[in-house]
Amino acid sequence: MNEPSKGVSWLHRFAALIAVLGFFLVVFGTPAVQSRGHWQAPAANAMRLPANGTPAIHRGAHSALLNDPRNAAPSPLKSPGGPDRAAYKWSVLSVGALTLILALWLSRAKSRGYIKGFGWLAVLGIAGLALLDGNGVLAGHPAAATVAQGVAAETFFCLAVCLALFTRTDWHWGGSGVADLKQPSFRALSVVVAAVLFAEPVLADFFSAGSFRMAPHLVVGMVLFACVLWMLEMVFNEFPTVAGLKIPTVLLAELVGLAFFVGLIAYGIELEARRTTGRHPGLVIISATHAALGTLALAAGLFVTFQAFKHLASLEESSTIAK
Repeated sequence: MNEPSKGVSWLHRFAALIAVLGFFLVVFGTPAVQSRGHWQAPAANAMRLPANGTPAIHRGAHSALLNDPRNAAPSPLKSPGGPDRAAYKWSVLSVGALTLILALWLSRAKSRGYIKGFGWLAVLGIAGLALLDGNGVLAGHPAAATVAQGVAAETFFCLAVCLALFTRTDWHWGGSGVADLKQPSFRALSVVVAAVLFAEPVLADFFSAGSFRMAPHLVVGMVLFACVLWMLEMVFNEFPTVAGLKIPTVLLAELVGLAFFVGLIAYGIELEARRTTGRHPGLVIISATHAALGTLALAAGLFVTFQAFKHLASLEESSTIAK
């Protein structure tokens, strides 16, 4: 990899840029989906609810505008040619072009085989997101399109985060080889937490599409918060000498906690907005903040998982290393 400097190369910088762009695609992707999703422009002084009667919290920044009862006229997001939707589509295509350049760069660089594979998987991920955007294959199924596009955006973001980490010239998997706990294993718990962090926004997409009520998203969020606190306790009590786990786990706990409580605030504000006829511009900001914190927590969860497999080893592996 080119021009290494304390683990940083131009290839790594380029991969990190794509990861940052993927972050924004996840956070602001939901409004583009909602332009053809379950929610319709409400009639004057009326509010349409999903079939289950439960209002939705959108992860994107335009949820309040889409659901404000004073917006009797259709929002620009409801039009196939709306500016926000068109801007998102061009953003996906632009990020796709950059991802293709990264994959070609990796194929020509002296990168490990699995890193090259991640590069081409990222290309497939952004291609799937572009296919689902606009009047794509799921145009006639708005709820499925909402969920599918959210999953595609998250998958691409996860792959981009992996590439940003693995392209560091100082990245290696061989760590200190400290023995992991037998049951529950910290490594196994970190994998479960990362998977749940990925699934939580998917539950939010189902909720936004009117397929689920709020309860699954809320309950899973509480369980997730408890698991992260458990991981934090394990790091400080069982692995106090493993410096590579402390800061990432603390950061993960902070992000999950903030995302959980900001989500509760966003839900309360949205319920209040539906009971009154006044505008609630703060809902736009709080919804976008909740989405951003959840996405950052997903990246932190991936990093903690990688650090766990880097620095910890099973009892059998640690005994082998000791010999």
